[in-house]
Amino acid sequence: MFCLNLMRIALELAQDNPAYEALATKFFQHYVYVAAAMKQMGNQNFDLWDEEDGFFYDVLRYPNGNWHTFPVRSLVGLIPLYAIEQLDEKKLEPYPEFSSELEWFLKNRADLVQNCVTSSNRRICCHVESQAHESCAHPVRW
Repeated sequence: MFCLNLMRIALELAQDNPAYEALATKFFQHYVYVAAAMKQMGNQNFDLWDEEDGFFYDVLRYPNGNWHTFPVRSLVGLIPLYAIEQLDEKKLEPYPEFSSELEWFLKNRADLVQNCVTSSNRRICCHVESQAHESCAHPVRW
């Protein structure tokens, strides 16, 4: 959520100073790295999201590689659900550098964006939860 908010702020600042487009790109990339890590913890077969409960839970990983999920419903498990942003193609037209970098990242880092970025009708949706909003429920196609 923090990265998406900073990305949006950088895009607003880029209206007056194009140098901020690079910061917006960096914040988008950081969002994807964090969201992807929450959805797939390294090469392990676990993530923080529980599909059955529709909630994020803490996971404790032991030094021997075993792990244990703590099914405790707290505010910590709700916060990732607030990490949502929509980027409409028309609104990105004034930011050619950001748009170009966004397109490159979506095409070349599909392994990361597949679980946290979706698109529909030239709209990019950033989300951490398993199911994207119905207005943006298709795999990324830019």
